[in-house]
Amino acid sequence: LRWSASPMWRRATTPLASGGPRAFTRLLAVSATAAFATLATTTLSRAVGTFAAPAGAAAGRGGGAPSRLIWFHGLGDTSAGWAFLPPYLKERGLDHIDFVLPTAPTMPITVNGGMAMPGWFDMAQLPYLPSTEDDAASIQAVGVQHMTALIEQAEAEGIPAERIAVGGFSQGGCVALVAGLAYPRKLAGIAALSGWLPSYVRADVSAVSAAAERPPVLWGHGEADPLVTLEAAAL
Repeated sequence: LRWSASPMWRRATTPLASGGPRAFTRLLAVSATAAFATLATTTLSRAVGTFAAPAGAAAGRGGGAPSRLIWFHGLGDTSAGWAFLPPYLKERGLDHIDFVLPTAPTMPITVNGGMAMPGWFDMAQLPYLPSTEDDAASIQAVGVQHMTALIEQAEAEGIPAERIAVGGFSQGGCVALVAGLAYPRKLAGIAALSGWLPSYVRADVSAVSAAAERPPVLWGHGEADPLVTLEAAAL
């Protein structure tokens, strides 16, 4: 499916896997950080808005938010890089949503010459290509473990799984896809911007999809992304 809001944009709907739900894929070419921020948050507001506040629910963290979005940043970034996201979405009628934006642990990153930087898992190659091999042990032990723990914490606080959405950018999007599909209870949704499914997951999606019914997936990627190629993300 194509739409003409901009000649740089297109939207396609493709099945995530045989028998699974449709992944709504928005492909974008980003020419400036500000443009990306506006477009990304507009996309997210539509996705997160699918779980509106229940009738009579109190809005905001102070009132015991009935929904939660857990968002992971990209490699080398911190939660401060996405600090604009909560107020942007709250100003657009989503003030009943509680936001959790953690910062990744600082760890040695192979592609960075072994120097330490915030990361959800180790990477040995950039740009990320269709032939790139992912570090499954690192993805699972660091990123997926962190996100899964935050989902479980939300449930322990009384927020049901069907009102918890996970998402992220780049590495964060990769982790959100893996953790969200593997969670044993169906989540409200998964949002990935410039993310990818790791090679070990692509080999057998059913091996990491523990939920009886997979959550809806919003997946966006830049056609001109120089670090995570569209060809690799589209596999």
